Amino acid sequence: MACSEITQQVKEAGIIAIIRGSFALADMQRIAEALQAGGVRVMEVTLNSSDALKAITRLRKRNGDDLLVGAGTVRTAPQVEKALAAGAQFIV
Repeated sequence: MACSEITQQVKEAGIIAIIRGSFALADMQRIAEALQAGGVRVMEVTLNSSDALKAITRLRKRNGDDLLVGAGTVRTAPQVEKALAAGAQFIV
């Protein structure tokens, strides 16, 4: 998906759910499913959350294009590279 498409989807969504803290990977997936059921289609996982990169990878694989998944609290270039490698569709 092109950057302009992602930007457009975020604008149309009007909301980004931010997940921060200590969650098991299975809990992250349940949160994603609940968000989608409620109509939220954009989710940010902060890198200071437990297993954030694994969660991003898992969420992207399980939710495909139904949920935009990004990385938040990204503060360094190496973190950007790791987040993109994990499958993050946007960086905050």
